[in-house]
Amino acid sequence: MRASGRQVFTLGMGVTALLFLGCQAAARDRSDVVTLQDLLARMKDPRSFFLQVLPDESGGVVVGGNRLHPNEIARLRFISSKRTRAPVVAVSGIKTKPVTALIDPASTWSWMTLPTALELQATPLSGIPFQSPGHVFDPAISGVVCRVSTLLMDALSVESALVLATTTPSLGSLERGCRPAPDMVIGAILLARLRSLVFDFRGMKFMAASTFPYRPDPAKLVGSGAFRWAGNLPLVEARVNGIPRELVFDPAGDYELLLPELREPATVRQLTIGDLVLRSVEAIPRPDPPPGASSYGRLGRRCFDDLRVIVVNPPGRIYFEHP
Repeated sequence: MRASGRQVFTLGMGVTALLFLGCQAAARDRSDVVTLQDLLARMKDPRSFFLQVLPDESGGVVVGGNRLHPNEIARLRFISSKRTRAPVVAVSGIKTKPVTALIDPASTWSWMTLPTALELQATPLSGIPFQSPGHVFDPAISGVVCRVSTLLMDALSVESALVLATTTPSLGSLERGCRPAPDMVIGAILLARLRSLVFDFRGMKFMAASTFPYRPDPAKLVGSGAFRWAGNLPLVEARVNGIPRELVFDPAGDYELLLPELREPATVRQLTIGDLVLRSVEAIPRPDPPPGASSYGRLGRRCFDDLRVIVVNPPGRIYFEHP
């Protein structure tokens, strides 16, 4: 079994979080208030699940969550349309109905709606205040830290999955424009613990392995490059028109390339990722409001419409194959 998972939060008084939640609940209709109360009624001390909240420079770390079992693999089909090819899949809890999840490595945390938190029988954790998204600027979104006993991704199980439940019935901008809207988002803190992630955009499949190593198929391999997690940000070493720069790997983004310095859409003559060369890549400027880590450009899934993309942790490589 791999080492315990870590989740970074800003520490604070749990009472503050509850007061904040109460203020938001008062502004909503009675049906939403009941849902919030139902969720809060399950709140427990993290220590009852062998989770620890430890202080650090970022505010705090929750240790002991997102635990994996060795030698497990998930093979899931996209349930989005062939037009969008968004990496939305079906996941579930133990003896729960399936819910839809957007696989989004550019999202720091995993998120779920309040109805999804209740469906997955999530338990809010006391003593940790509300969090805001780091990868999108949306002041309307905040979340309470929850533990999902077991999150099932096909045959791959995540024990004590740490997921933020929004204080609203929807995920808002966290949905990344997906329609129908997903019930939850699976983000970097969980995904970075998996040994490999596979996005097959042509075949509309997502695969993940807890510990199995990835072995490239020479007959299908078209290129590879350097990949790293900068904190919880997935970065790929690239060259844009010959100029080196790191780009955020953003398969949930419905575009080819995002360059924050652009004022209007443009065509990039050549984009190089390791030994993969892409020509005439359509680039868009930074949207308003901008995504988090706005100084970085981003690689969206439209760059890889005809490829299978494999992220390997460690040694920190990204591979590109023909399906």
